[in-house]
Amino acid sequence: MGHYGNFDYVMDEIALSYEFDYNKRMRSQSPAHGSPSLDLILHDELQSLLDQLEAVFQVRAGFFSPNGEVLRLGRSRNAPYCEIIQTEVFGMGPCHASDVRKQGECMDSMKPLCYQCHAGLQEAVIPVMIDECVAGFMMIGQLRALKAIPEKVLNACGESGVRVRLERAFKIIPYITEGKFEAISGLFGMLVEYAVSKEIVALRGDWIWEKVNRYLDANLKRKVCLHDLSRITGRSASTVSHALKGKSGKTFKRILKDKRLDRADALMIERPDLGIGEIAREVGYEDSLYFSRVYHKRRGSSPSKARSSKSKNATD
Repeated sequence: MGHYGNFDYVMDEIALSYEFDYNKRMRSQSPAHGSPSLDLILHDELQSLLDQLEAVFQVRAGFFSPNGEVLRLGRSRNAPYCEIIQTEVFGMGPCHASDVRKQGECMDSMKPLCYQCHAGLQEAVIPVMIDECVAGFMMIGQLRALKAIPEKVLNACGESGVRVRLERAFKIIPYITEGKFEAISGLFGMLVEYAVSKEIVALRGDWIWEKVNRYLDANLKRKVCLHDLSRITGRSASTVSHALKGKSGKTFKRILKDKRLDRADALMIERPDLGIGEIAREVGYEDSLYFSRVYHKRRGSSPSKARSSKSKNATD
């Protein structure tokens, strides 16, 4: 390794600095800033898509979280060339630093990036866009557009035996022009868009739950249906329904009904001047008699008796 012994350490330090920048980006996209929680669900169908595309295009592909965590890889193995680079030439530091840096650039631009890695191979990082937010990345690589290993890589080999094995492994890497690699990257980008549209790649239900809750709280007075929730979340009605059930154990109708009755209870205390019919309309019931029946069934007493009881308790 010679004078390259400190190279791995330096690249690790660079990687840490990019990770720090990454954390700042992540905080700016956190739910507190109005964006969805970046927690991806990758369904099993995705594995089959990855495996088939890897086999066709002879690339290695995988999905990563916004902070660079590996979420899912295709079944192809790490190329021997990369193995030698990572274990006998530069170590893992430069690879990690390059991934973090390019993922950061991709997050900033929100566009796919094609580039040549430090070892001379073609790679691309593709943003997974959900609700106009970078929810993760797909990365592809381990193809070459060069006819020979870059000189700086050969100079770092140290022992001649390592250089011979590296050159042999380099020739095994599939050769492709940069233009064709960009075309392949475009196809993988279409795969990402397809996977998002078919909800093969999705955000966890917590984000849907939070967004639906905010919407219902703001719209209790009007008629709300599952189609409205599908529209505001950009998810199918069945996906929204399953997310709500999984989070709360309740159906959408039960959640809406409970929220309306809870709001009615609050109005009985906050607005003693309102009649039962007015309270009913404030929480989305045009028919006050129907509201009373629903209330009695869920609360065990009529709205009038409930309000009297609440008023008495408030004065005691």
